[in-house]
Formats: sequence, structure tokens, C-alpha cells
Amino acid sequence: HILRTVTNEEIRFAHTLDAALERLETVLEELRRAGEQQILGEVAFDLHATYGLPLEITRDVAQEQGFGVDEEGFRVARARHAAASGSGAFDRYLTAAGVYDRLLADLTEGGKLPPAGVDYDPYSAPTMKSRVVAILKDGKPVTRAEAGDRVEVVATATPFYVEAGGEISDIGLILMEETGGELVVGDVRQPAPGLIVHDGQVQDGSIEIGVEAELLVNQPRRWDIRRNHTATHILHRELRRHLGDHVVQKGSLVAPDRLRFDFSHGEALDDETLAEIERDVNEAILSNQAVSVRFMGQREAIENGAMALFGEKYGDVVRTIRIGDPENPYSFELCGGLHVNETGEIGLFRFTNEEAVGAGLRRVEAVTGRWAQRHVAERLALLKRLARSLNTPVDDLPERVETLLAENRSLQKVVEQLQRDQARDQFEFLLQRVQQVDGVKLLAEQVDVAGADELREMADWFRNKVSSGVAVFATVQEGKPLLVATVTEDVIGRGVKAGDLVRAVAKIVGGGGGGRPNLAQAGGRDASKLSEALEAVPELVKSSLK
Repeated sequence: HILRTVTNEEIRFAHTLDAALERLETVLEELRRAGEQQILGEVAFDLHATYGLPLEITRDVAQEQGFGVDEEGFRVARARHAAASGSGAFDRYLTAAGVYDRLLADLTEGGKLPPAGVDYDPYSAPTMKSRVVAILKDGKPVTRAEAGDRVEVVATATPFYVEAGGEISDIGLILMEETGGELVVGDVRQPAPGLIVHDGQVQDGSIEIGVEAELLVNQPRRWDIRRNHTATHILHRELRRHLGDHVVQKGSLVAPDRLRFDFSHGEALDDETLAEIERDVNEAILSNQAVSVRFMGQREAIENGAMALFGEKYGDVVRTIRIGDPENPYSFELCGGLHVNETGEIGLFRFTNEEAVGAGLRRVEAVTGRWAQRHVAERLALLKRLARSLNTPVDDLPERVETLLAENRSLQKVVEQLQRDQARDQFEFLLQRVQQVDGVKLLAEQVDVAGADELREMADWFRNKVSSGVAVFATVQEGKPLLVATVTEDVIGRGVKAGDLVRAVAKIVGGGGGGRPNLAQAGGRDASKLSEALEAVPELVKSSLK
């Protein structure tokens, strides 16, 4: 696993380095033409930030070709970037944190909250009677909020789950019978240890400090979250069983409509492997194993085989989730989230996506319960629509699609040959327009072809047909100009290089490009100036000839 991970990282860095060095060569060529000897700090930092090229490599390559690097300017650019990326947000965070710290201190010192803060109990029941002790509007404490106000409400106790461990927060309602108040809670946060705020909008009546309230969690949504959370534990177990013990959870999202699970693994999961894992997850669900919660000492839990997430902080007493036989559990993990009572309550599990999210890191996404049923129903409806469109039974769709694809490939080959024949006819006609520039044959024309491949093929035809010369072919693709230049070896020896030529022509159409001395490509933004750009080619060639 280590060897595979290191090797994959080396291959990825090699690809990054190739692209970055190509960009660096372009920078050095531009400096060379401008007669400058140093890479600006901003440019060196752009090579680092955008292309992943370390400063040390930029410096070494530049020195080999007689150039220097403004390293102090690089450090200034890096510091400026860091400040723009982070400090403003951090300053705002500190300001907000100060508001909540002061609020919590006032509530505890005033006896409205115990020293431990809000009584947080999302596990017992989805409803609870409590008392509102603080209201924040626009970040400032108020005693009352009216219909339409966006506020944050603090109560002495709450059954609302606060986002943690990948599981998102509950939503719901806070009702005040005395004032007719109704707060629609859209988020719940813990901005300071011991302080939980319910963020929402007053729908009816008023919300007032000191008044008793009923807090109601959105139950159907919470059950969707429970299903997805227990499913992540089953998924984790099956990933390790199928792929190996190197698989470790690296992050997750548990939402009502989907789950996302990141884990350590260096290779993509093929369709067959995903299908096997999905089958076994559903087998675990259908076996309807009990899900039990137990609080125990952290050391005892780990010694008994409980899975703990690396980097997570746990107290001396931890909450554990067991699936299956308590003595020989199917799954045993430290977890503070909400779960179903039995795996059968999950209903159905379906993968929806698998992808890479970093070096040695994979991500799968899935749906369960009602959302899995909806997913399957949508796919079945799609199959029926396709079958109707192709006038074939659903069971015969694979063969019908294969037949259509084969027919399409055959027709595509015919189209490509026709386009090639048309391009060849254009080329033969354009040969009549070859001109002479200081003894060099030159052809610079706009053609009607499909794209860059056809332009490069015309360049090949030119080199085969004209033993000595220069050609620039251009076309417009999706409203944007595209150019290809070619120069024969003898003319290269006289100072004309395709990369320099096409780059200069592309500037006229608001673009850029480059390539090898004998073949280069460029693009632009302004197709209206393409004729002007092609008319400039003879003079550009003439000025380059030695």
C-alpha cells in the first residue's frame, strides 16, 4: 500500500512538472525576447500557486539558461496571497466569537444557564420543553423578536443535534404558546463551548426572553439522517473487508438526502467491486441487526476493538455504537451521532458516485431509505423512457444501444473521410496562393475545417508538398479563432520558428500559444481580427529571416 501510494504520487508530480516546465519555458522565452534577465517575484509565485512548480526548480532552470529569480518578490507575493486568503475571514471569526463568549458569560454569571451551559440532549426525544434565555438579532442581544425577524435563539435546553462528525444539524420549530410565537429553525450551531444557538426566522407571533417554549425537531428529516449515519458504519466495515485494513475513514457527510464517505485507498473501485460492496451492505441491512449505544471509558473501548477516527478528540468517557451481537459485533465504533435502532430501518442502500479526492484518497456517495427508493424509481422510469424512444423492450436495450453505437461509429468514419476529402480539396486549391517572402514560400490562409486536427493535417500536407517554406492555417471553432503554423527545417535555420510565429499572430486575435520550431498551435478570442492577423504573417516572417 505504501509503495503504491508513493508511486502514484510520483507519477502525478511528474505530470504536474511537465506542464509547469512548459509554462516556465514560455516565460523565459518572453524574457529573452524582451531582453530581460530576471523572473519577477509575482510570476515565480504564479508558477508555484497555479502550476505547482516549486521555487527551487524555477530557480535552477532559470540559472541554467542565464536568468535570475526575484526571490524576495516571490516571498512578498506569497505573503500577500496568504493575507488575502485567510486573515480577513479569521478577523471576522474572532469578532463573532467574542460576541458569543460574552453572551455565554452573561448567561452563566446571571444564573440563566448552569456553568456547563445549555443542556444538550439530542438522544432522548425529538421534542422538549425549555425556556428562551437569549435572542440575538444582527449579532446584538434583544429581548423580543417579531414575525419576519432573522434571529439566533438560546434556550436552557435543546433536543436539536448540532453538526459534528460529519452529521449535519437538525432543523425544526420553536413554539411559544404564550406569545403565539413560531420560529422556523434552519440551523443549529455551537459557536462557543456550552452555548447552542438556534438560527432561524420568526414565522408568526413573537419570540421573547423568559417565556417557556416547545422545541420540535423535524422528525422525518432526522430519520433520514439516522439511516444515512448507520449506513456509513456498515459501509466502513464492508470497505475494510473488501479492500483491506488500510481503509480508514478520512471524512464524511451525513445529510438527509445522501451520505458521503472519504477513505484511504490508492485505486479507483471498479463497477464489479462497487456492486459487491453494495450487495453486502444491503445484506447487513436486511439481516436487521440491533444497533446499541453504550457509554464506556475511552481506553476500555479502544482495547475492546472500537474504531476511532484518527485526529478526532475524545473525552475519558466515550459513546460507542455497536451493530449486531454485543459480544461479537458486526461493527463497533466511537460515535456521537444519531442512529437507527435496527439496521432494517435503513431500508435500501445504493451507491451514486465514486471518485478520487486526493492522493491515496477516494470518495463514495450513496443514498438510503426513501431517497434510495426515489433513486431506483427514477432510474427505472429513465429505462422505460429510453425503451419507448428506441421502440424496444427494456430487456433488449443493451443490444439495441450497441447496434446504434456501431451504426454511429460507421457513419462517423464516413463523415470524417468526407471532411478530410473536403480539407484536401481546399488545400490543393490554396497551393495556388503560395507567395514568396525573401525567397521563402509562404501560405497564410483561413480554411473551413472542423478543428485543430484538420489544421495540423494541412500542415503535414504542406511540408510534404512544399520542401521549403512556411504556412499558417486558421479556422474559427465555436466562435473562437484557432491557428496552426508550420516551418520546414531549412527555414528554421534561417531564424523562423513556428512557436514564435504563431504566438505573434495570436496576439492580434487576443490570444496566445506556442509549440515546437517546426509545428505550433495557438488560439484567440476575437475572430473578427483573423483576416488582419493572417495579413501580418508575411511581415512577421520577413522580420525573422536572417
